[in-house]
Amino acid sequence: MLWVEASIAFAAVMMVLSTFVTVIIEVGHRFFRSREQGLRQLMAHMYQDVLIPQFGETVDYTLKHFQEDMVKSDFLHNQQISLWQRLIKRIINAKELTALETGQFVERLALTPFADKIEHISQNQSHTLSILLNHITRQYYLFGESASVYFKRRAGFYSLLGALCLVFSFNINCVDLFYSLVELSAWINKLMLPNTPDLFPIGWDQAPWYSDTWHSGNGLINQIFVNALPLAFWVGTLLVTAAMIGLGGPFWFDLYKKLSMFVELRNRQGSFSQIAEKEEADWGFVFQQVRQAHLLKQTLEN
Repeated sequence: MLWVEASIAFAAVMMVLSTFVTVIIEVGHRFFRSREQGLRQLMAHMYQDVLIPQFGETVDYTLKHFQEDMVKSDFLHNQQISLWQRLIKRIINAKELTALETGQFVERLALTPFADKIEHISQNQSHTLSILLNHITRQYYLFGESASVYFKRRAGFYSLLGALCLVFSFNINCVDLFYSLVELSAWINKLMLPNTPDLFPIGWDQAPWYSDTWHSGNGLINQIFVNALPLAFWVGTLLVTAAMIGLGGPFWFDLYKKLSMFVELRNRQGSFSQIAEKEEADWGFVFQQVRQAHLLKQTLEN
């Protein structure tokens, strides 16, 4: 149980670190308006790869106009607002959407100049109109799925970069961290508080060149050469730590729940057996009471 408890604590720490990196990445997305730009790119694909080849170019209706019509927010649109509201609107970029459902896409498409060409091709025939719209919405769905995969992988890459920066900035070593949590679990099981300053070995004072196993040498190059193995292990563990943090908070939260459920089930196993034994003892008591009452009745009858 000691290792399991340490694993639960380790998963909780990694979940906090992953969440911290995720928050930083989310702030970057908000600041650089990545989601708004992604929706604009999706509209550009629909305009250039689907609508223009299908219906041809429309006079005075450029890609920029199409993007503005499709991604603009209806809230606060063409309303008289104060200077302070306009400033807030510009900061939070309230004038553009970050996502567009298929139904909303069709509704907005019906208000663009492409709607006239769609009606002209379908000639007011519902069957032909359904075929055209199904084709357009299918392409929109496929482009949206591809965009989701791309942005998910890009977010994972940014998370890994953020984790690398976090790990190398604070010297977070997963191996030392896990062993410190094992030691902490051992102290807790003894109902004593840890008296070691290395409870959480995070910081550059925990670097390998401050350890007792570090071999001094003449010059920096000589020291690196002599301590090549510890340095390689240290760098490797930092990279592994960054990769583990880059897995994201949901992964570690799920692992934390699974480990916690394992401990809970194991703790309940003993209580279940005690309940079963108690129930068996109760049934035996009932059996004995009934048997004694039956024998007493026979005795009285005789």
